Amino acid sequence: MNAEPMKHDLCPFEEGDRVDHKLFGMGTVNGAATAVVSPDMHRPKGFRDAGWTVPVNWDDPKRASTKVASWALRKMSSPDSRPFSYWNRQWQPLFQEWISARRTLEAQLAEFRPPPTSDKVARLQRLENEAFDAMQAFIQAEIGGHHP
Repeated sequence: MNAEPMKHDLCPFEEGDRVDHKLFGMGTVNGAATAVVSPDMHRPKGFRDAGWTVPVNWDDPKRASTKVASWALRKMSSPDSRPFSYWNRQWQPLFQEWISARRTLEAQLAEFRPPPTSDKVARLQRLENEAFDAMQAFIQAEIGGHHP
């Protein structure tokens, strides 16, 4: 291997950037890009910079997170201050709690035999409403500029 160090330009993508891919659609960069090297046919036992691989969470829930060559991505937007992943980590627990409460209520109502008790339905509905209110409070705090 050639002892000459590789010199990479900075990767144009950062965690939180929104990106578009011709085949995979929209996604969000979810980590640091990795520099890639390949053999250099013009130098025996030499290597050349070959770009970057970028980890992406795709918006399509059926598509797993993958690493994609940077040349195949187009940057759509970047978060203003904090990385998107910071806000996503704050939002996702609230959203998942609401989804869980909602699905529990739906499952209870779907099983009509034996009929659900009104107390149980009221309790499950209250839990769903509380989870939804927590999401609304988060949104209002963001709009009001109360998040750091």
